[in-house]
Amino acid sequence: MRVALFCCICLGWAPLAVGQPTHAEAYESIAAACLASVTDSLGAYGLAEIDRMPFLVDGLSGAGLNAGHTVYQADSLGSAPVIRVHIVKAGVSLVRARRRRLARTVTLGLEATVVAPDRRVIDTIACEDTYSDTIRRSEAPVLATDAYPDTQSPPVETRWVGRFLEPTIAAGAAILGAYLFFTLRSERAEDS
Repeated sequence: MRVALFCCICLGWAPLAVGQPTHAEAYESIAAACLASVTDSLGAYGLAEIDRMPFLVDGLSGAGLNAGHTVYQADSLGSAPVIRVHIVKAGVSLVRARRRRLARTVTLGLEATVVAPDRRVIDTIACEDTYSDTIRRSEAPVLATDAYPDTQSPPVETRWVGRFLEPTIAAGAAILGAYLFFTLRSERAEDS
């Protein structure tokens, strides 16, 4: 019991949320939802590399394979049409929701072009969608990926209560505690 209590104190009062998607995973789910109508109509297709967010290719490939599609990488296309994705808008914003909680919004805007093997444009779509949820403030750095700047978010500003008032109250309590400790101790020493 003591070991469990010690671990809770060291790691925080509650365990990290299991299954909380990272910012990159949220982008992947948005992209898969945006391209679902095109990929379902094709059945077999290739995915071209995405310069701005290369991790989306793996996410879209996995979503296509889970849906039962035949997905080719850009270098092994064959006679399947190719989906070229251009990222128009991407961003992560974190806003203070309540104490120790942040409201996370992941926004992705993309334009996709389906190109036939003979370089003829079959279809073009534009999509912008968001993914929103609430996370703990301590999870925010863990959900970002350092390798991709689009998964980073600007730091959340703390309110003046957290920046000034709480440290002032803590310092005052520490000073009061020290004063009372030494005053009562010296009074006891004088009485004996």
